[in-house]
Amino acid sequence: MFKTRSLISYFKNEKGFSMMIALMSVIVLSIIGISMFTISNNTSKAAERERDDQAVYYIAEAGLNHVKVNLIDNINNPSTDSSKSKLENILDKISTNPELDLTNIKVYNFENHLNDPNKKTKAFVKLTNNPANQFTILSRGTIEGSGNAIGRAVSQTILIDNDGNIIDPGSIKEICIIDENFTPCSAPTPGTVPGGGSNPGDSGDNKDSNCQGHGNDKCQRDPDKSECPPHNKNCKDDDSGDDGDSGSDGSGGGGSDDNEIENPVFGESLVYTTTSGTFNQTGTGNGSKGFTHSKYDVNDIKLPTKQEFISYFNNKNDYTELKVLRNPQNLDKNYILNNINGNDITFNTSTSKNLFIDSSVLLSDKKQTTTLKFDGEGTINIYINGDLDINEGILNIKAENSKVKINIFIKNDLNLDKKGTINADANIYSLNSTSNVDIDKNLNIKGSLVSNTSSITVNGDSSTTIKGICAPNASYSSSGTYNVNGKIVVNSFSHNGSASVGKTTDKDYNPCSLQ
Repeated sequence: MFKTRSLISYFKNEKGFSMMIALMSVIVLSIIGISMFTISNNTSKAAERERDDQAVYYIAEAGLNHVKVNLIDNINNPSTDSSKSKLENILDKISTNPELDLTNIKVYNFENHLNDPNKKTKAFVKLTNNPANQFTILSRGTIEGSGNAIGRAVSQTILIDNDGNIIDPGSIKEICIIDENFTPCSAPTPGTVPGGGSNPGDSGDNKDSNCQGHGNDKCQRDPDKSECPPHNKNCKDDDSGDDGDSGSDGSGGGGSDDNEIENPVFGESLVYTTTSGTFNQTGTGNGSKGFTHSKYDVNDIKLPTKQEFISYFNNKNDYTELKVLRNPQNLDKNYILNNINGNDITFNTSTSKNLFIDSSVLLSDKKQTTTLKFDGEGTINIYINGDLDINEGILNIKAENSKVKINIFIKNDLNLDKKGTINADANIYSLNSTSNVDIDKNLNIKGSLVSNTSSITVNGDSSTTIKGICAPNASYSSSGTYNVNGKIVVNSFSHNGSASVGKTTDKDYNPCSLQ
């Protein structure tokens, strides 16, 4: 009876609980309503941002496609100069098209965003080509006047082969940049350089399987012929020496090779002539001190003969033609290089590699600059099939660190008397030259110049620098101001100028020591 009376009292609100319940209900419903409104408002804003985000991506894509259509049309309809290759005609056509500007950023205006006159849509587009046969389109879409303006960027790469055909159109991919100047969001993290290592069948100290031993069939080595710099013609690999690769994975650099040419170690003098040669200095050398001079026996110098040197270029079948040149380019094989004229390319390597370049690739009447940079470690041997004659261009061959050693082998003549410039962190070998070697200005070689020529003429200036000269058959004549950091080893020597020889820390450097 008591419970029934209490229940009736509760429902009649005799003690005032209903008001409290009503207030609590109002509070709960208000909270739910505010929450629903907030969620709805946030959802609406998120949807708007998502629409803007999607729109700005398609704006970037539209800018890219606008340039790509124009670019492909120029590729398919190049200029028609019969004296030039199809690729050169394509590049000429593109260079004269104002819509395909390779130096400035183009801005394209599209319709107002969602018919909102306060929101302007634009695409900022940049076209680059490095190397010459690789075009990259960068496009950033923006919506101006949308508060915290957002932007997204995309890129696409188009590659062209020697015949002017598109062989790799690539795919459109999103990139991260922070402004219309295409500044990257962050610096890229260097990746692991692929390539290198040994073939499974290699053993002992011959694990650099990419070395072809210069194609010297007199060098009886196991098949990989691992040590690439010039060898003694009677070399035999007994697997007891170091061979320069330390018996490891082919990534090592120096070390004494059991097949290196044992040329004499020269003494304290700076200029050496043969026992039958002459020495004549009428100009100043090393200031008023002059050049110290000694004689040597030419029979003690063992350089590869012309026939042996030519055989270095006979193993072209051991190379893979690099039809598509990327930047950076990984050297995972011995390559034949094309389309490098006028490019700035970085090659990454983790072991010794060979490159074969036809001289026509480096020849240009245009004032172009070709730069080949090598990073990583190992010995890079560059074989130039023909003459080295760069006319009025600039050739830069750079070792990006001390673990990279570069040798340049020139099959025919070495012409250094033109208006062009050569900067090479390399030894240059010209052992089959039929003409005189004339060295003019604008030459900077951080290694030896080794030649079998009968005559070397130097007419340099303060920018002419060579680490050392080894030309035991040459009559050497010089004038002007130039620098040889090491020693000069020739047949006869005549100087009338103000040169500097052996005044640097390289004064003990032996230019005839071929390793």
